[in-house]
Amino acid sequence: MITQKKTVKSFENWLREEVEQTFGIKRNDDLPTLEKWINATYPLTEQELQILKSLQKNLRKELDLYNEDELKLFFISEILKMVNFKSEIYRAFTQRQMEFTAETIDKKQMTVKGIVELVVATGQQVPQKPFFFLQEFKQSLKRNNDPLGQLLIAMLGAQVQNNNQKPVFGCYVLGADWHFVVLEGSQYAASSGFDVTKPLEFEQIIRILKEEKANIERELNLS
Repeated sequence: MITQKKTVKSFENWLREEVEQTFGIKRNDDLPTLEKWINATYPLTEQELQILKSLQKNLRKELDLYNEDELKLFFISEILKMVNFKSEIYRAFTQRQMEFTAETIDKKQMTVKGIVELVVATGQQVPQKPFFFLQEFKQSLKRNNDPLGQLLIAMLGAQVQNNNQKPVFGCYVLGADWHFVVLEGSQYAASSGFDVTKPLEFEQIIRILKEEKANIERELNLS
């Protein structure tokens, strides 16, 4: 018996088109799940609005000076702290190894692995069931990799791992712009960028993230 050799490819080497062609997923930006998510009306408190105003003021001064680690440490971490993706059975994990094997569109076995920037998943020490991914990239005209491609392949891995028909949610950050992504079955959708330097768009980013937290807690019967 001949054993079929698996192809292995790292997350960081995937382009959006390659994910589409390899696994047979298609883009559909009219996906209702994305539209509902990005139009979230989750309420914000007056205290939260004041925190956003302060964060935004600092960001406008510093965004062009930050490298990727500084943007995560001084800005994105503050947003995540506000949303608080954490309970006794799930939390946010950063810089974690993820690996999955899936069948390609031409019936071959493909193993994909790499480090994810941030994943919200069940578990406390090791991420188990992933719900939401966030990838951050410093805005650059000379960047060779594809942030949407990298995010999609990680989300596809979550879909394989979770082994259910429920959508997987994600976001990639390019400088000031936050793009929200949903993978549902064999279709995915990506929003246009929400600009954190614009007050109303920044507020909507927080609503979207809070809505995802509420979605996770409803699925886990925590609310």
